[in-house]
Amino acid sequence: LMVLFLLEQRKEKGPAAIAEYFRQCGKLRDGKKALYAAFGIDYASFSDRFSPWLASLLAQGGAVEVEAHGAVPAGWTQGSQDATAKLSAILSGRWNIPLQSTLRIILTSSADNFAQALTHELGIAPDETERAKAETWRFTRGIAIIQAGAYPSAQARAQVVAEVVARMWFADALPTVFTDRLYWLRPGGIFTSAALATDTLFPGQFSRQQDVWLRRLTGEIPTLKDLAEAPNYHATAKRLGMLKVEALSSLATLLLLEKYGLDSYGKWISTIREKGDPRASFSSAYGQSWEAFADEFQSWLALRLKKAS
Repeated sequence: LMVLFLLEQRKEKGPAAIAEYFRQCGKLRDGKKALYAAFGIDYASFSDRFSPWLASLLAQGGAVEVEAHGAVPAGWTQGSQDATAKLSAILSGRWNIPLQSTLRIILTSSADNFAQALTHELGIAPDETERAKAETWRFTRGIAIIQAGAYPSAQARAQVVAEVVARMWFADALPTVFTDRLYWLRPGGIFTSAALATDTLFPGQFSRQQDVWLRRLTGEIPTLKDLAEAPNYHATAKRLGMLKVEALSSLATLLLLEKYGLDSYGKWISTIREKGDPRASFSSAYGQSWEAFADEFQSWLALRLKKAS
């Protein structure tokens, strides 16, 4: 964002000024002097001007735009907009995770429409889009393309739209450095928020989604402590399957929300912004260490799995 600010100040000369800045850094061995040489502004003035610019940028917020490509029934678009609005009420309104960018959600009605949108919107090569027809969604750079026709019911479409938008929302608004030492709470927040949003449109969906998560926990089941560090999370997902670790993360987040209330997740996020440490913030937000909660969760999960069997 600092680079974007500097580019805006010099307009069409911005790229050349950035290149000059790096040249001056090598020559002067001093970033502040290089800043003045390239942009004609001292560091103190830069800081004074950058702060209100950043505040204004953040105040603008982002938005989610839903559009249809091909023969998509009108009800699909409205249903997706409703799911997005309910999700926004949780993520921005209750959890204090405001969206920064504009996200585009493109609905397609068939595998062919999906492939065409991948080429037109994301620049995917035709040979790759043929393979991608087996997918039902893909997102990158703030654009998500969903093969809505693959989901026969309004409820299923709302669920997948909420999940895809939640993934994009977290990627946009919550840097991974915030959560990389307690990583399971990131996918847990994504999938519980999506299920809760869908539940407001289709009562009972949250309960049904819990059953889906439980059914995914078969065979070897990792512990919550296995999923704390981001590298361990991804290594476990590669070994046991992403759906399994996402399900475990979602159920753990569910237990937190049951114990401490829906707004407790937002309190954790706000505390991270103050402390910069997800583990210390967990203790502040929930009144117990994350290790103690992980042990409690394993006992809770064993009972839930026994009941479901």
